[in-house]
Amino acid sequence: MFKNLKIGMRLGFGFGVVLLFLALIAALSVSRINELNDNTMLVVNDRIPKIEMANEVVENIFTVARSSRNLLISNDKAFEKTQLDTIAAARKRNGEIIDKLRIVLNTDKGKETLSELIDARDKYGAALDILLPLADSSSPQANPEKAAAYLLGDF
Repeated sequence: MFKNLKIGMRLGFGFGVVLLFLALIAALSVSRINELNDNTMLVVNDRIPKIEMANEVVENIFTVARSSRNLLISNDKAFEKTQLDTIAAARKRNGEIIDKLRIVLNTDKGKETLSELIDARDKYGAALDILLPLADSSSPQANPEKAAAYLLGDF
């Protein structure tokens, strides 16, 4: 087939094939870049904010644990008040974050994990509600020995 064509026609045909391959590669590249952009937007706009919220919940849990310990080992009323305020603020913030997560989670696994988190939070909150009055020296239920035993035992 190519034997009867002049050299100019052969070169033109070859150049046309190269241009066709170039167009195919360009189209594939644009398609892949759009897919990469969609995945990047998913990570940036969906996943990262959820991860940040989850990390803030964890940090607030650590804050509550530290403040509970500080409350137990302190005898300074002003410091105890600060610790109680810190605990209340962290618990309130976790409630706000969990409410936001309920709205933005859209996978069954995410909703299941959030449900498990809420169950654990409820149990932890109930235990904390028992510990705090025992550890707070200004509370009528204050009993440092019972608080320490509860913290290191049933808590």
